[in-house]
Amino acid sequence: MATSKKSSTSSQESSSEEKSTTTLASSSQEALDARITDRNSNEFNPDEILEQEIRDAKPELDFSKIKFIHSSLADHIITLADRMIKKMETELGSEPSKSEFKGVKDMFDYSFTIKDKNNPNGKILNHEEDLKNFIPILTKRIEQGEGARVDGLLKAENIFEQGSHKNRNKFYLSTIAVSSGIEIVKVNWEFAVQTYKEAKEIAEDTFKKAIYDAYVEEYNKIDGNRSNSITAIILRHENSFGYASKITQAIDAYGKSLQKINDDLTTAFNKLSTDLVKSWNLMAQAQTTLMLENKTDSLNLWKSIKSAYNNLISK
Repeated sequence: MATSKKSSTSSQESSSEEKSTTTLASSSQEALDARITDRNSNEFNPDEILEQEIRDAKPELDFSKIKFIHSSLADHIITLADRMIKKMETELGSEPSKSEFKGVKDMFDYSFTIKDKNNPNGKILNHEEDLKNFIPILTKRIEQGEGARVDGLLKAENIFEQGSHKNRNKFYLSTIAVSSGIEIVKVNWEFAVQTYKEAKEIAEDTFKKAIYDAYVEEYNKIDGNRSNSITAIILRHENSFGYASKITQAIDAYGKSLQKINDDLTTAFNKLSTDLVKSWNLMAQAQTTLMLENKTDSLNLWKSIKSAYNNLISK
């Protein structure tokens, strides 16, 4: 019985020691955690923590002030081409296939009514409109004189009208061919410009990506080492020029890619310029040919009128 009581007492004491040990261990861990927390708080300055957070944050670089100089002349070429196309469309009007080349007609009108500076009061020659209005009047007078004797005149007028229709039809066919060619030129140019813009955008994005990668890799090294030791100064300069080297490499790669892009656009612009000038010449000459043929037909008509009138008054 004594042995059993002693054994029971020993068990209670052992259990009490285990509980005390467990409690002590738990309290010690909490105290240790608290000391670590206090130590961490004391070792780091809040400003330093903020700077570290800024350096670790994903950068958002501002590329707005960067001027992509390699493409500036090519961009100007696009502006120049747009002006050329606009000039062509302005000169030809809304329907190139049925429009007269106004510039050629202006040349004729000014030349036909040109004035002599040494004779400012001198009269200009009869204008084209006066001649057109006078033809039916003269014809009517001749017919009233003796109808049987104006058969030649009526035939000449008919030939003149047929010639006018023929000349106009030939002019329309020429302008239709030219205007169709102009539309093809414009479509090809628009495709070249769109291709250029897309390729340039890819090149610019590639450049920005290279700068971004260099910034992330090198800038934090430069900014994170502020010691004034000789070693730190040397490392800062090394990292700085490493950053600068990566930037110039990115610019070099961008420039090389723009060489191909600019060359393709220049080739398309040369094609556009050649074809527009060729179309310009064809349209101007078609207008000139129309005017020449009409004036020649008018001259022949008036020769017939003169002959008919001379025959009338000689009888």
